[in-house]
Order: sequence, then structure tokens, then C-alpha cells
Amino acid sequence: NLMRLRAWFYSMKRSPSGHVDLMEVQNLFAREGMTTDRQAFFRYLNYISQTSSLPSAREGEGGKKNVLLSKIVGIEEFTSIIGRCTVAWCLHRTLSLVTAPEFATA
Repeated sequence: NLMRLRAWFYSMKRSPSGHVDLMEVQNLFAREGMTTDRQAFFRYLNYISQTSSLPSAREGEGGKKNVLLSKIVGIEEFTSIIGRCTVAWCLHRTLSLVTAPEFATA
């Protein structure tokens, strides 16, 4: 539901331009119980912010300004992060169900 995504996004502290810092995204995920390993999630957020995987990273040219802007995300980038995490969680659950040891019933 897009309204829920917007509500989550607008529950974070935003800059005057309407963007949030990656630390705010990390805090939201921890607060909502969506991650148990904050350090791994922070590394993931840093990685995707420095690659061209988010919509804002593909729009600009390189340079110091983009490095600074890569640490903040707008609603479009936030929904992209949520989508990627959902797909990763589904794949993880599927693999854990497929590879789970079968227990023999006596």
C-alpha cells in the first residue's frame, strides 16, 4: 500500500528539501523490527547509495556533490529500498524453506 510507505517516509525527520538521511532510514527499519543487524543494514544502505542502483544516483554526474547527496534519499529512493528488501526477504524465506532439513515422523 503506497499510503503506508508514505506514512513511514513522512514519520522520519526530513530536510527542507523533503529528503531523509540514510541514518533515519536505518532507525526506521530498526524501530519497526525489520532488521536485527543494524551494522549489516547500514553497510547495505551505504553500498546502494554509492552505486547506480537508486534512481537519484543515475540522474546526476559524478563529483563531490553526488557523494554528499548519496547519503540522503527521497520518497522514490525510499520505496526502491523497501522493494529491494521485500524481494530479498522473500528469496531468503523461500531458500530457507527449500533447504530446511526434513524431520522424520515416527
